Amino acid sequence: MAGLLLAGLLVLAACSSSPEPPSGFAGLAFGDPPPPAAAPERVPLPSAVAGDLRFYTLPTGDAAFYGVRLPAPVLAFYRGRFFSVSARLGSPGDAATLRERLTAAYGAPYCRDAAKMAICLWRMGAVDAVLEAPGDSPARFMLRYRPTADQVAAATGRAKDMSGGGDPSGK
Repeated sequence: MAGLLLAGLLVLAACSSSPEPPSGFAGLAFGDPPPPAAAPERVPLPSAVAGDLRFYTLPTGDAAFYGVRLPAPVLAFYRGRFFSVSARLGSPGDAATLRERLTAAYGAPYCRDAAKMAICLWRMGAVDAVLEAPGDSPARFMLRYRPTADQVAAATGRAKDMSGGGDPSGK
């Protein structure tokens, strides 16, 4: 009887745990080097990171995250290692769909709504997902590996703005 009770509790614990944070994007793990077929993107950068920060696009032109199509995602690499992806969403309903799916998987985000922009942040272990939904243009999505993003922020002098510590609501 005690064994059956223990087994039941283990099943409940396994079912109620939240999913693991994303380990990467489009088959690329955080920390991987750029894929050979990725196309470099020319982006003006501060001199502090000009040699270390590089951007690429996928050879396929698009990918998906939680079933939402991300057209032309831009992959960011710091010192040759993948740490972030960003993309504009393809259709107006995609922001609401992605928000619902991320909230169902990871819980309620930290959101800030302003007159012309809603920004939501999901903290998933060492990974952040950010959804920006401006009222008058396509929404943007970003997925980043926070430890490396913090290194980039420190190198550009923006560490105070991008820090992974503290209360995400800014309080």
